[in-house]
Amino acid sequence: MRIFLVATITAVTILSACNDNDSISNPSNSTVSESDVVVKAFDDLYVCTAKREGVTAYVKDEKAAYICKNENWTLDELDKNSDSNRSSSSKITSSSSKKTSASKSSSSINKDKLSSSNDKRISSSSPQKMTSSSSNTTVNTFDCSVRNGIKIVSPKSGDMFHIGDTITVIYGADIEDSGYRFVFKTSEESVGIDLFDESMEPSNIDGNTCNEQKVVLRQDIVEETSTGIIRVIPYSKTNKGINSATFIVASQNKILQSTMIDERDNQEYRIVKIGNQIWMAENLTYKMKNSWCYNDSSVYCEKYGRLYTWAAATKACPSDWHLPSTDEWNSLFTTVGGKSTAGKVLKAQTDWINDGIGTDQFGFTILPAGYNSGHFINNGLDAVFWTPKETDTERAYAIYFAHEGDDAGIGDGHTKDAAFSVRCIKDSN
Repeated sequence: MRIFLVATITAVTILSACNDNDSISNPSNSTVSESDVVVKAFDDLYVCTAKREGVTAYVKDEKAAYICKNENWTLDELDKNSDSNRSSSSKITSSSSKKTSASKSSSSINKDKLSSSNDKRISSSSPQKMTSSSSNTTVNTFDCSVRNGIKIVSPKSGDMFHIGDTITVIYGADIEDSGYRFVFKTSEESVGIDLFDESMEPSNIDGNTCNEQKVVLRQDIVEETSTGIIRVIPYSKTNKGINSATFIVASQNKILQSTMIDERDNQEYRIVKIGNQIWMAENLTYKMKNSWCYNDSSVYCEKYGRLYTWAAATKACPSDWHLPSTDEWNSLFTTVGGKSTAGKVLKAQTDWINDGIGTDQFGFTILPAGYNSGHFINNGLDAVFWTPKETDTERAYAIYFAHEGDDAGIGDGHTKDAAFSVRCIKDSN
């Protein structure tokens, strides 16, 4: 359905800045200064993974030092001995939200990423699973178990489609009837319009098995909306009908692709119109002072573009184009369905490792160019883009996308001497 860690301490510090909360300060305490990562709150810590084993972190709100061990953030032994009774909040991160529990009773905190509540993985002892073969489905396994009703597991909340698309409705049911109706609605209250001229018979009504029904968002029926709903209704038992989660339906001309020429070096770039914005659909490659190819290799520049310091990035875009602000990035995220899933729909379908690929639903094609924070690192894992917004004289805001998440991040603690990618956006006038 359409719908950083890194190898060095320096890179970890950069990544820890990539949070929507306060991140890096200049602590004077020796425990703080010896930590690899300094954050304001425990929830600001990045996920402790096997690749981050041994990384140390200091949480200012708790005045506590942690170490990444066995994929858990655990109180550092030295700090634990000085204050064994300290408690803190535990963080659980999903692809679309952050949840914080009330407290923790032990010094080991599980920082693994969990799937969204809309993506319910079921064990072998649960009711029958169905693996969707639909090419436009982003989640393969669903729990369709239901008793005395209907359960729609796809489309999911926040999915985006276009008028004219064929989408797959996945549902479970145990209601015997002469067939089921599929109705498109633009609100909970609206009556809606039938997508078929006749009722459709599900293949299974055992309350365990998932059924697939392909429906076309026909131009004569479906309209552009941010609150699209598919309602599945038993033909004669209409009171048993159920609504899907709300999804987005965009107009067919939501995406327009073309090319432009940078007259400074005659470099051609793909460009894409998403909503009311026109973006470069490739990273900038314009050669200037304080910019580099990854690993100083022109092969990388040809594919991933150049990496620029903040000062260079603010001057890098060609005439009639500019470095996009955080507001302009946020506007893009809203257009494509929200920041929590922006990474998934904007990332390229290739080059991202560890299952980090996206759907590239809008032709934006974010590639994992990596970055330079004293040396080149994380090609294949991360993409980081400068914005013109400054935090202070030494730091600035950046937009980041990681291989291990479907979301997009905005961080304010990035040193201006680091070298990140640049995407340009066309001036609105």
